[in-house]
Amino acid sequence: MVSEDPRYDRERELERLLATANLHRLRGQLLEAEETSRKALEVDPKDVSIREMLGDVLYDAGKLDAASNEYRAALELAPGKASLETKFAKVTLEIAEWEREKALAKDVLLNPQKYTVPERNPLIAFVWSAIVPGLGQFYNGEIIKAGVIFGSLLLFILAYAFLQPAYPPGIKNFQTFVLCTNPTVLVLALVFVLAYIYGMIDAPIVADKSGKSDKAHTEP
Repeated sequence: MVSEDPRYDRERELERLLATANLHRLRGQLLEAEETSRKALEVDPKDVSIREMLGDVLYDAGKLDAASNEYRAALELAPGKASLETKFAKVTLEIAEWEREKALAKDVLLNPQKYTVPERNPLIAFVWSAIVPGLGQFYNGEIIKAGVIFGSLLLFILAYAFLQPAYPPGIKNFQTFVLCTNPTVLVLALVFVLAYIYGMIDAPIVADKSGKSDKAHTEP
């Protein structure tokens, strides 16, 4: 027996289209699922389930703006529906993140100097390390390492100023000099010398590696 109620026929058609769209979506046939969902919307533009289904299909297809529009339209028809609110919030956050990444990529293209590490000269790094301990590391952008090396000099100076008594006159050999030196001052002096030598060796090596790394990243 065929129903003569047009509303019944419309509901049956909507159920069929919605089921077909969902089947296409499960099979990964997103274009067919979108087309079927839009046909269902032509039958009833105010059906919340179809709007949500279309939003899901568009989201799966990566059409975030279109999916957001469908979720928003569905929320206007069914305010407070939890699933719609969650999906709308999720796609809104993803759009915002995409816009942020797009803006960053554009800025990188327009202002590459902001994101390019300047090539460093090994000779300059060596000279600066020789003049001031840690300055070569500071030139290379290694702030912590620069602080440690320069800190060894400060510790030695402070220890010498506060712990080392005046040397007796007439010191004629290195052994006597060492014996008259405060042990803490002696240890810190050794630490400083090692740090100073390390800094002069390390700074040009790091500068050279940095320059080669920058060239490797810029070569096609």
